[in-house]
Amino acid sequence: MLKAPSPPSVVVGTLLTGDKHGLHFGTRVPAQGAWCSLGACWSTLVTTRGYLYPVQGSYDYPVSNATTTHWHIAGPTLAGPGVSPRDHFIFADSRSATRALIWIGPNTFVATHDGGRHWYRVTGIAHRVAVVDTGAQVTGITIGLPGPHACDYYFTYSSVGGTVWRRGGALRSFMTTAMTPQTPSCLSGGERV
Repeated sequence: MLKAPSPPSVVVGTLLTGDKHGLHFGTRVPAQGAWCSLGACWSTLVTTRGYLYPVQGSYDYPVSNATTTHWHIAGPTLAGPGVSPRDHFIFADSRSATRALIWIGPNTFVATHDGGRHWYRVTGIAHRVAVVDTGAQVTGITIGLPGPHACDYYFTYSSVGGTVWRRGGALRSFMTTAMTPQTPSCLSGGERV
């Protein structure tokens, strides 16, 4: 009988505050490569001193002739100084103009539900596997915990406002979408918990 690990059932994010000497909400910035969904684009900007900011904007279409409209700072400093723009952990995802989630480390992310006016930092919940499209009002993430042998345990955390994240049950028969390694869920098949 396999015993699934038990990550925290509730994780509470910490409100980020602005930097008096940094870039301010609404400051125009050059266009950034972005994740765009439902007409909203979210990305990040790393300053020359290595401070990471969330940015929001849009592109005029057609894409082949993409020009920018208004791109702006959409929140306080998320990390820094010393952040590298080449850090492969930095990743923005969104399902709307008001809700976004930005990974700033292997097990640290920030989330907003009001277009960037408030951001909440969540740390130490486990490594990200996927951002789940659970609807316009709820954001979900699937996280993984290392398991025995060649399998991992997977859980989904969801949040309405980006502050309080609640864990659902362990996901059965979950396979990662990464090319390698293809790690099955420790709960797949006929195994019992």
